[in-house]
Amino acid sequence: MPRNIYKLLIVIPLGITICGTPQNDKPKKIEPEFATPQKTIEYYWENLANNDYQKALTCFTDYSPENYNKKDILPLPDIDSLKVDSIIKIKKEGKKQVVLYYRVSFYSKRQKLTKTIITGDRLILTDSGWKIKDVLIP
Repeated sequence: MPRNIYKLLIVIPLGITICGTPQNDKPKKIEPEFATPQKTIEYYWENLANNDYQKALTCFTDYSPENYNKKDILPLPDIDSLKVDSIIKIKKEGKKQVVLYYRVSFYSKRQKLTKTIITGDRLILTDSGWKIKDVLIP
């Protein structure tokens, strides 16, 4: 073998040892509930309806389990069903940010009453999917 090949056989493994192997920069897997802004909003309200406030709070960009305290959450009133009824408006604010306005309907058997509210959120695309950054009340 030529002499230069011997040098390469020594230099390449030495370079890998010193510099390390290339990092595996695979993007984080995005859970289906955070795949779109609409899915995030539906997941949020679905968990509120089920009184699973910790899961609901995972929809926010600034959520961290260490800061979660169940005593800080005000429970929803007597509601038997709660759902995102319709999306009213979606406004893109760049590639990774949207504003969503939508209608939420809820029903109380005890009060025999269906109510609807209109609300909105600013969502941003994070490494773990679409998350709520700001709550917007029209």
